[in-house]
Amino acid sequence: MRSVKMSFQLYLILLVTSVLAEKDKATTEPPIGQYFHWGEVDFQSVSLSWETEKLHSLLDAEITIKAVLTPGPGPERSTIAYLSDGEVTLDGLIPNSSYAVTAAVVRGKTTILELKKNIQTKVVGHGKGGVARTGGFGITSVVVGLLFTCMALVLD
Repeated sequence: MRSVKMSFQLYLILLVTSVLAEKDKATTEPPIGQYFHWGEVDFQSVSLSWETEKLHSLLDAEITIKAVLTPGPGPERSTIAYLSDGEVTLDGLIPNSSYAVTAAVVRGKTTILELKKNIQTKVVGHGKGGVARTGGFGITSVVVGLLFTCMALVLD
């Protein structure tokens, strides 16, 4: 009888432990990396934004964004912001170049999160599609100019 009672107690302990472990698993916070979003890369900058309302416990942390020219050794650019700022932009990149970009969230001396992305800066003077755009205004100006020249020659 004593062994049945001990077995029952052991069963209850295992059941409670299992229930508590499942409850703890359900309340685990999702990874904070999902709250960070890389912005558009232009010819000389890259930006990173984040959802401050989801990171309220880390708003006093700093974020450093660093870009290293690839391939090989080259100039390195970096900037620092607070998570409470909601976004950071790293300027001064070389147009039409490849960079390895790293963003690190640091509180004190502890790195909480590190995000990495390879980017390609755009060519100066090109539109969003990467192809030089010529508006219809230039062609219209040429046609109107030719018309006025012809009218001036005919009326003269």
